[in-house]
Amino acid sequence: MSQNQPGLPDILREVRAFIDAVTPVVPEQDRYHAMCCSYLLAVAERELTLGAAAEAEMQAARETLSEVSGIPCANETELANCLREGKLDTHWEAALQSVLLQVVAHVKVSKPTHLDSVHQERVP
Repeated sequence: MSQNQPGLPDILREVRAFIDAVTPVVPEQDRYHAMCCSYLLAVAERELTLGAAAEAEMQAARETLSEVSGIPCANETELANCLREGKLDTHWEAALQSVLLQVVAHVKVSKPTHLDSVHQERVP
């Protein structure tokens, strides 16, 4: 890729800024779709910025839970199955921390303003 081209986060940010600027003058029947496009571009920006680090943090939490409980929880599906089956009932605090971290990580990408101030960080 040429060094003169903007990166993907810059492209997304500029397209979102354009959509936000024209949304007030878009015909009313299309305004909702313009607002949805802006929202989805913001999610994509946050996913690019936070996604890899959040996934690594969630994986570390699942590994810690697996070490503490002795029950493998390699991914979210396995963790959910273990919770449903009651396998983690004796390790409730560790399981709760793992699940909370995953929920917070997902909400930071999808809608960070919905997080309690305890969990909010500076996000794009």
